[in-house]
Amino acid sequence: MSATVLFLDIDGVLNDDAWVTAACAGQGAITRWSLDLARRCLDPARCERLQRVCDKTGASLVIVSGWRRWATVEEIADALRGAGLTAPVLGAVGGVKMSGDLRASATREWLRDRPEVTRWCVVDDLVDAWREGRHTTRREGRTVVELHERVVPAWLAGRCVHPRDGLTDDDAARVAAILRGEVTT
Repeated sequence: MSATVLFLDIDGVLNDDAWVTAACAGQGAITRWSLDLARRCLDPARCERLQRVCDKTGASLVIVSGWRRWATVEEIADALRGAGLTAPVLGAVGGVKMSGDLRASATREWLRDRPEVTRWCVVDDLVDAWREGRHTTRREGRTVVELHERVVPAWLAGRCVHPRDGLTDDDAARVAAILRGEVTT
């Protein structure tokens, strides 16, 4: 297994809203996943940018995307390869429902089970997907989930890159620096 891992969200990283809208033009709402549709939704320029990062750092990918609702890890990897992102896909974290707390806790668990992974980075456009802050309390015999101040936990500090409009060259440079250990956490 690679000692360097990139946890990859897809929408908002390897595309943006305009790209997806153009890819789905004339189709209406996406109601069914297909390899063809997935490949059209992936911007080859952004995939190439991320592939360069993986080539320079030896990173493998772990999927943390909502695409898991529609496709298997193998199908997602095939779509990525078709768009030029050929880095090895090791698997995915969490279940098919990837809410914020699930992404963070599933990633933490995945890393805990693989101590050989020494360098890693999360690339996700959704900052809230990586904030932990839920806790469960009992009140009047009921279980209540309360949200407290939502902050990025210390174990993630300096390990996340959140593109604002798809992966840019600056985002890619930051990811590469984190994976090379040049950014202190």
